[in-house]
Amino acid sequence: MRKVFAASAAFILLCLGGAAVFAAQGKAKPCCGPDSAMVGEDADKTQVHLPVGKEVSVRLAGDPTTGWSWEVLDGAGSAFSVEEPLSYHPAPKKPGVTGAGGEFATLLRALSEGRALLRLVYRRPWEKDVAQARTFSVELVAFAKTARLDEGADRGFVLVPKGAQLQLKLMVDDETLTQEMVRPKGPVAFVDSDFSPGEKPQHLYRFRAAKAGEDELRVRFRRDGPVSKVVRDYRVAVRVY
Repeated sequence: MRKVFAASAAFILLCLGGAAVFAAQGKAKPCCGPDSAMVGEDADKTQVHLPVGKEVSVRLAGDPTTGWSWEVLDGAGSAFSVEEPLSYHPAPKKPGVTGAGGEFATLLRALSEGRALLRLVYRRPWEKDVAQARTFSVELVAFAKTARLDEGADRGFVLVPKGAQLQLKLMVDDETLTQEMVRPKGPVAFVDSDFSPGEKPQHLYRFRAAKAGEDELRVRFRRDGPVSKVVRDYRVAVRVY
């Protein structure tokens, strides 16, 4: 199920409040300046693209005092290293409040170009064969020079350095739809686009990260007729550092 972009963009945090919580515990180093990423549950079933050498922190709300904990089912793969294993960090205690819970967090670094599917499940450790209460998965994509995006990046997040190139390739699988690229209004500059016909026709859009800041790549899929109608709205959040 696709999430609305407002919810998707919310998972891209700048570690202003969250970093203070983890620093207070003394168990996790700060991760999320402007040149790194932190994602939460709104990133479920999306992609996160980041350059080789950069870090991404995954943080999920939970409360092990209830018996439930997050566990890693599939990990970092060969393209990523685990800098901080998944561990629990309780929220700061407040007077008169009990059972406030906290967050489970893991920190990963991109080592080389490649992909990794990170999958976690929230369950009681002793109940291996019962229905899972919650699951979480995010595809991590590491790139060296050019961020190459496709259909799977919809509602995802891209971290790129200033001057980097971005390529967005979208298939034309319905000839009744017209793709309408919305020019970025922030630090990402549109360069050009190509259309490749053939058995698998596709549009290729090229962009350049011109300056630091946040932006989005957006393509509308419109069905023309007596009344033109947008049937799909492809969006990717971008942070340039």
